[in-house]
Amino acid sequence: MSKQSKGGTAWGSAVAGVLTLAAAAAVYWYGIRDAGDDGSGAPTTAVTPGDAIATVDDGDPAVQYPVPPQDTADEATLPSVDASDPPLLDALHGLFGSEPVDSILIPDDLLRRLVVMADNLDKTPIDPRLRPVRPVPGRLVVEAQGDAVVLSRDNAQRYAPYVRALTAVDADAVVDLYFHYYPLFQRAYEDLGYRDRYFNDRVVELIDHLLATPEPEGPVALVRPRVLYEFADPSLEERSWGQKLLLRLGPEQEAIVKRRLSELRQAIVARSAEVPAR
Repeated sequence: MSKQSKGGTAWGSAVAGVLTLAAAAAVYWYGIRDAGDDGSGAPTTAVTPGDAIATVDDGDPAVQYPVPPQDTADEATLPSVDASDPPLLDALHGLFGSEPVDSILIPDDLLRRLVVMADNLDKTPIDPRLRPVRPVPGRLVVEAQGDAVVLSRDNAQRYAPYVRALTAVDADAVVDLYFHYYPLFQRAYEDLGYRDRYFNDRVVELIDHLLATPEPEGPVALVRPRVLYEFADPSLEERSWGQKLLLRLGPEQEAIVKRRLSELRQAIVARSAEVPAR
């Protein structure tokens, strides 16, 4: 199978996962951090949306998950990446509703922010100034169990609106929207320096990474060596940013988000399988 056109109909795999993870990222950055923390203790990726963070030239790598080709007339109606905020937000309002979109997402340079965030989910957290999501209200809820401090089950209630928003819309509808705007996501991804990479492949890779997040049995113990709470278990603390954010959701909500990610992945891969080889 030869390399597919990067400008083709490409919303299928990535934004479905990206939008799901945007809400989860809000949980990590703002729901879990202790109130009053300015983020200075957390590792960040110093990137401005639109700036290159990598120079990748693999010649003509094989595309694993091609996107369906987009109608030429339909693609011609797409805005530029720089002008994408109003139509993208309108589309998201129509799909998810105005309240969850406006309360979760930051509307400025949204498409680039989503791509930067997605590409770092299996790495370290991005700079909070580059986030595509608003803070989660309230403070981290912990409780004592003997001499240990654990993440309280009550803490999960802070994230319930985010999880509800993620599961309120049919996965195929999200994938439709993703495919429609895919050419813009691909361009934003290339702007990061990935000139010969396929964003849809990256999204499926990230979904698989998140689905591999462990599911601890029993309360999750925390420590606070500095400003931020950390996982007491080193094998959890060493996990990627994306896997940590799922762990922080609590077992029930982690399972819900994983089911949604699995549904999105299945829809993306199914449509990729329908694309004829060139």
